[in-house]
Amino acid sequence: MKLAELISVKKVVAQAAIDVESTAKGLKVAYAAVQSGFEILEAGTPWLAKEGLRPIEALAGRFAGKALILADYKLFDSPAGTIKAAAAAGADIVTIMAAAPISVIEEAIMAAREFGAEIMVDMMGFGELLGESHLVRRAKLMEEMGVDAVAVHKGISDQVKGKGGYPFSELRKIAGSISIPCAAVGGLTSIQIPLAISCGAKILVFGGSLHKAADPQKEALEIIAAKERALREIAAAQALAKR
Repeated sequence: MKLAELISVKKVVAQAAIDVESTAKGLKVAYAAVQSGFEILEAGTPWLAKEGLRPIEALAGRFAGKALILADYKLFDSPAGTIKAAAAAGADIVTIMAAAPISVIEEAIMAAREFGAEIMVDMMGFGELLGESHLVRRAKLMEEMGVDAVAVHKGISDQVKGKGGYPFSELRKIAGSISIPCAAVGGLTSIQIPLAISCGAKILVFGGSLHKAADPQKEALEIIAAKERALREIAAAQALAKR
């Protein structure tokens, strides 16, 4: 199933960002996420850096058909070879940076189409690089070029340094300007789910709250319950507004 099809059915989906450094730990988090109802499993950048294609192979080998597999490579140059290898290993989605040259993004889209994958563009750092006014323009361009999703991302480094909270205002502006799915990434908690959804996020990404939890499955269940509760409340409010 493609990402757009999944979202058309589920409305909002949950993604587990598995930013660990071993397959044993990664699979433990993945099992907890899938059993709890997560729809996307991400082989995080640290895991890919440590173990190469093995995380993708491990996730796809156990969860293909149960969840989409995302390879968070954050590509910036010469993406075709990586996308080919990732797709062959079982990745459904591969990430590339919005700040990459247009020619690189074009190459990534072509490679993804050829090898049966989808492309998610990560907007992290783009506003800081060129100014917030360029974020929406870039997101629209990404959609016009044919990418499958964009991610509004507050990176781990900024989280660790305490550089403000999640940029919900950016999320709202970008999600409101495009029709492809928008992911909210970076330090999200279950408490923030209603706000993220109201800002237009169709993909809710949870990383540290899962893989750092003493009981990842308990945390995953709480996240899914909060997501479903938020969707019910939004649907009820919309129905009431139509009366």
